[in-house]
Amino acid sequence: MNSNMEAKIKKSEQLARIIGHPVHILMLENKAIAGAVSDARRDIEGGRNIKESVGSLSVIKPHIAKIGDNIYPLLDFKYKVTGPSEVLWSEDIAIRDTIGFIETRTEANGFLARIDEMLKKEKLSLFPMCAQLFSEEEWIGIYREFKHYRPCLIGEYPVWDEGEKHVQADTYDDAEVVLPTGKFTLRELQAVLAALPVELTFIDADNINSYFNEGDKLFNRPMMALERDVFSCHPPKSREVVRSILDDFRTGRQDSVEMWSEKSGVPILLRYIAVRDKLGKYLGMIECVQDMSVARDYFI
Repeated sequence: MNSNMEAKIKKSEQLARIIGHPVHILMLENKAIAGAVSDARRDIEGGRNIKESVGSLSVIKPHIAKIGDNIYPLLDFKYKVTGPSEVLWSEDIAIRDTIGFIETRTEANGFLARIDEMLKKEKLSLFPMCAQLFSEEEWIGIYREFKHYRPCLIGEYPVWDEGEKHVQADTYDDAEVVLPTGKFTLRELQAVLAALPVELTFIDADNINSYFNEGDKLFNRPMMALERDVFSCHPPKSREVVRSILDDFRTGRQDSVEMWSEKSGVPILLRYIAVRDKLGKYLGMIECVQDMSVARDYFI
């Protein structure tokens, strides 16, 4: 191991000893996941149903989501370190999406080995790289974002005292926003948008994430994603799909695109809608994510 890599690992180990620091949290989860993989491997060897044994590892999804939403985009789009997002992010997603489809001993052995490899790369490569590159301010931002994700196999998140100093209460501005059909104060407008039963994200004409509404989310949107281009929020294999939709909206070939999906058994309708002014000038795109469980349950 070269001296540069040793220095990165040493820095990562130092951060991992700071209670509640994001590296501390991720390393705790990394260790807990390794234990869960060992348990699943032992259960399979003991004759337990393979699909159920591997399916129990769905609890690792919040860990994968935290890294995918907060770590890879920062490395890729700010620090231009593209390798992790090109390789590790894609592998993490493949692991996440494969969990419910393992049925044979051979598949299970290969799958558990992939998770072992994921954890090894996090500990010895990814976290040390981030420890060397990320600023204290960026770690504080990541710490704030982690509060929007479920802990992974570690109980409640430990508190990072330094991070807590920067967790600010909501602030409101009561200036008025006057529209052709009425008006709001900013406080009212913020509350109305947060109360809507739909997740809204506005991407401006330059493909920059400009706004998302508050409230509980099916898909977490880190505050750090604001003012970054929309492609930074998507793993490599889906970026071309997003780029194609935006190009179609910009050129007028399409005005909207609908997609159906499912997350943890929840049916989801995703709508992508071109936003234009009264003269037809393209201003951006609004993404709408809607939980359709109520409609499904009603009609069933």
